[in-house]
Amino acid sequence: MGRLAVGWILRWYCRLQVRGVEHIPRSGPVILAANHRSMLDVPLMGISSPRRMVFMAKKELFGDPVRAWFWDWLGAFPVRRDISDLRALDIGLAILEQGNCLALYPEGTRSKSGRMLPFLKGAAWLALRTGATIVPCGITGTERRTGFRRLTRMRVRMTFGAALAVEPEPDPRARRERSRAITENLLESVNALMA
Repeated sequence: MGRLAVGWILRWYCRLQVRGVEHIPRSGPVILAANHRSMLDVPLMGISSPRRMVFMAKKELFGDPVRAWFWDWLGAFPVRRDISDLRALDIGLAILEQGNCLALYPEGTRSKSGRMLPFLKGAAWLALRTGATIVPCGITGTERRTGFRRLTRMRVRMTFGAALAVEPEPDPRARRERSRAITENLLESVNALMA
């Protein structure tokens, strides 16, 4: 019930438009990979997708019991950004191996300039390990606002693009090579969806 209420309020406040949900497979392992401009991106992704998902979120968001409960309620798990967080990768692998949906932001952090940051290779690596489909997502309208504009309703568009099918790659060296091309393709796809 709480999710429905929060979802309704967010949809209204953001004047949310969602496109391309038909690109999200209804079953099997899926990675939703989006650009990142605002903390609103996380709950908006959750209410826009027809599938329930689990999120990767920076560890700092879980700083006290109340915030930890809130992010857990949204379906997030913590990731350390100061190291290669193997525990977080193991959790992501387990989610995908169970045939579930994992949402992440390949930029690794929010872009405060409005420009796309370079994509990290985590989404590609997870897909190559599990054979998960990657669905790119472009989010517009959640950029930081100041002054009076902060109080006015937003206009947010969430666009899911054509799925990128990825075959599992057991060889670590080949996986490293292929992850570069997949990451470049993903970045181009997300950029196009934001146009």
